[in-house]
Amino acid sequence: MSLACSNRPLKPKVILTDGRMHQARQLQGPLSRRQRGSMIVWRGRGGMIALIAFGCLVLAELFTKRVFSDPNYYQKHGWPKLAASWLAAALVYALRSWLCVGQERTLIDKDTGQEVKVPFEGSLLLIPARFWPAILFGLGLVCVLVQPL
Repeated sequence: MSLACSNRPLKPKVILTDGRMHQARQLQGPLSRRQRGSMIVWRGRGGMIALIAFGCLVLAELFTKRVFSDPNYYQKHGWPKLAASWLAAALVYALRSWLCVGQERTLIDKDTGQEVKVPFEGSLLLIPARFWPAILFGLGLVCVLVQPL
């Protein structure tokens, strides 16, 4: 598996709440009552940002359960969430080249001959991957402000 960014065009992927995955173009038109609801949207490797953040939070909870022998320690204290979100921010920042941050593709319009630069950076919830380390860092601070250390 190559860590380099591919040159194929990125199509946004959508996961519906019932677990089905569709390309965004297949979701045009009215949705049935069962299909409506929350969804997670990502482009490229942006879905990995959610997996990294979720994985870090799960590891923090497992760590605190094991070390402090209290099943509610994670819920009562903010510092494990702070540490987990900062770890996730560091991982996303370290993987920014794999997430194609700041990379773009130059296309030439056949009719006009004009060059058009198209970014193919991964995104999560329509937010480009370059902003997610700061968002995760800020979410960690919010967790500490809401709950005591």
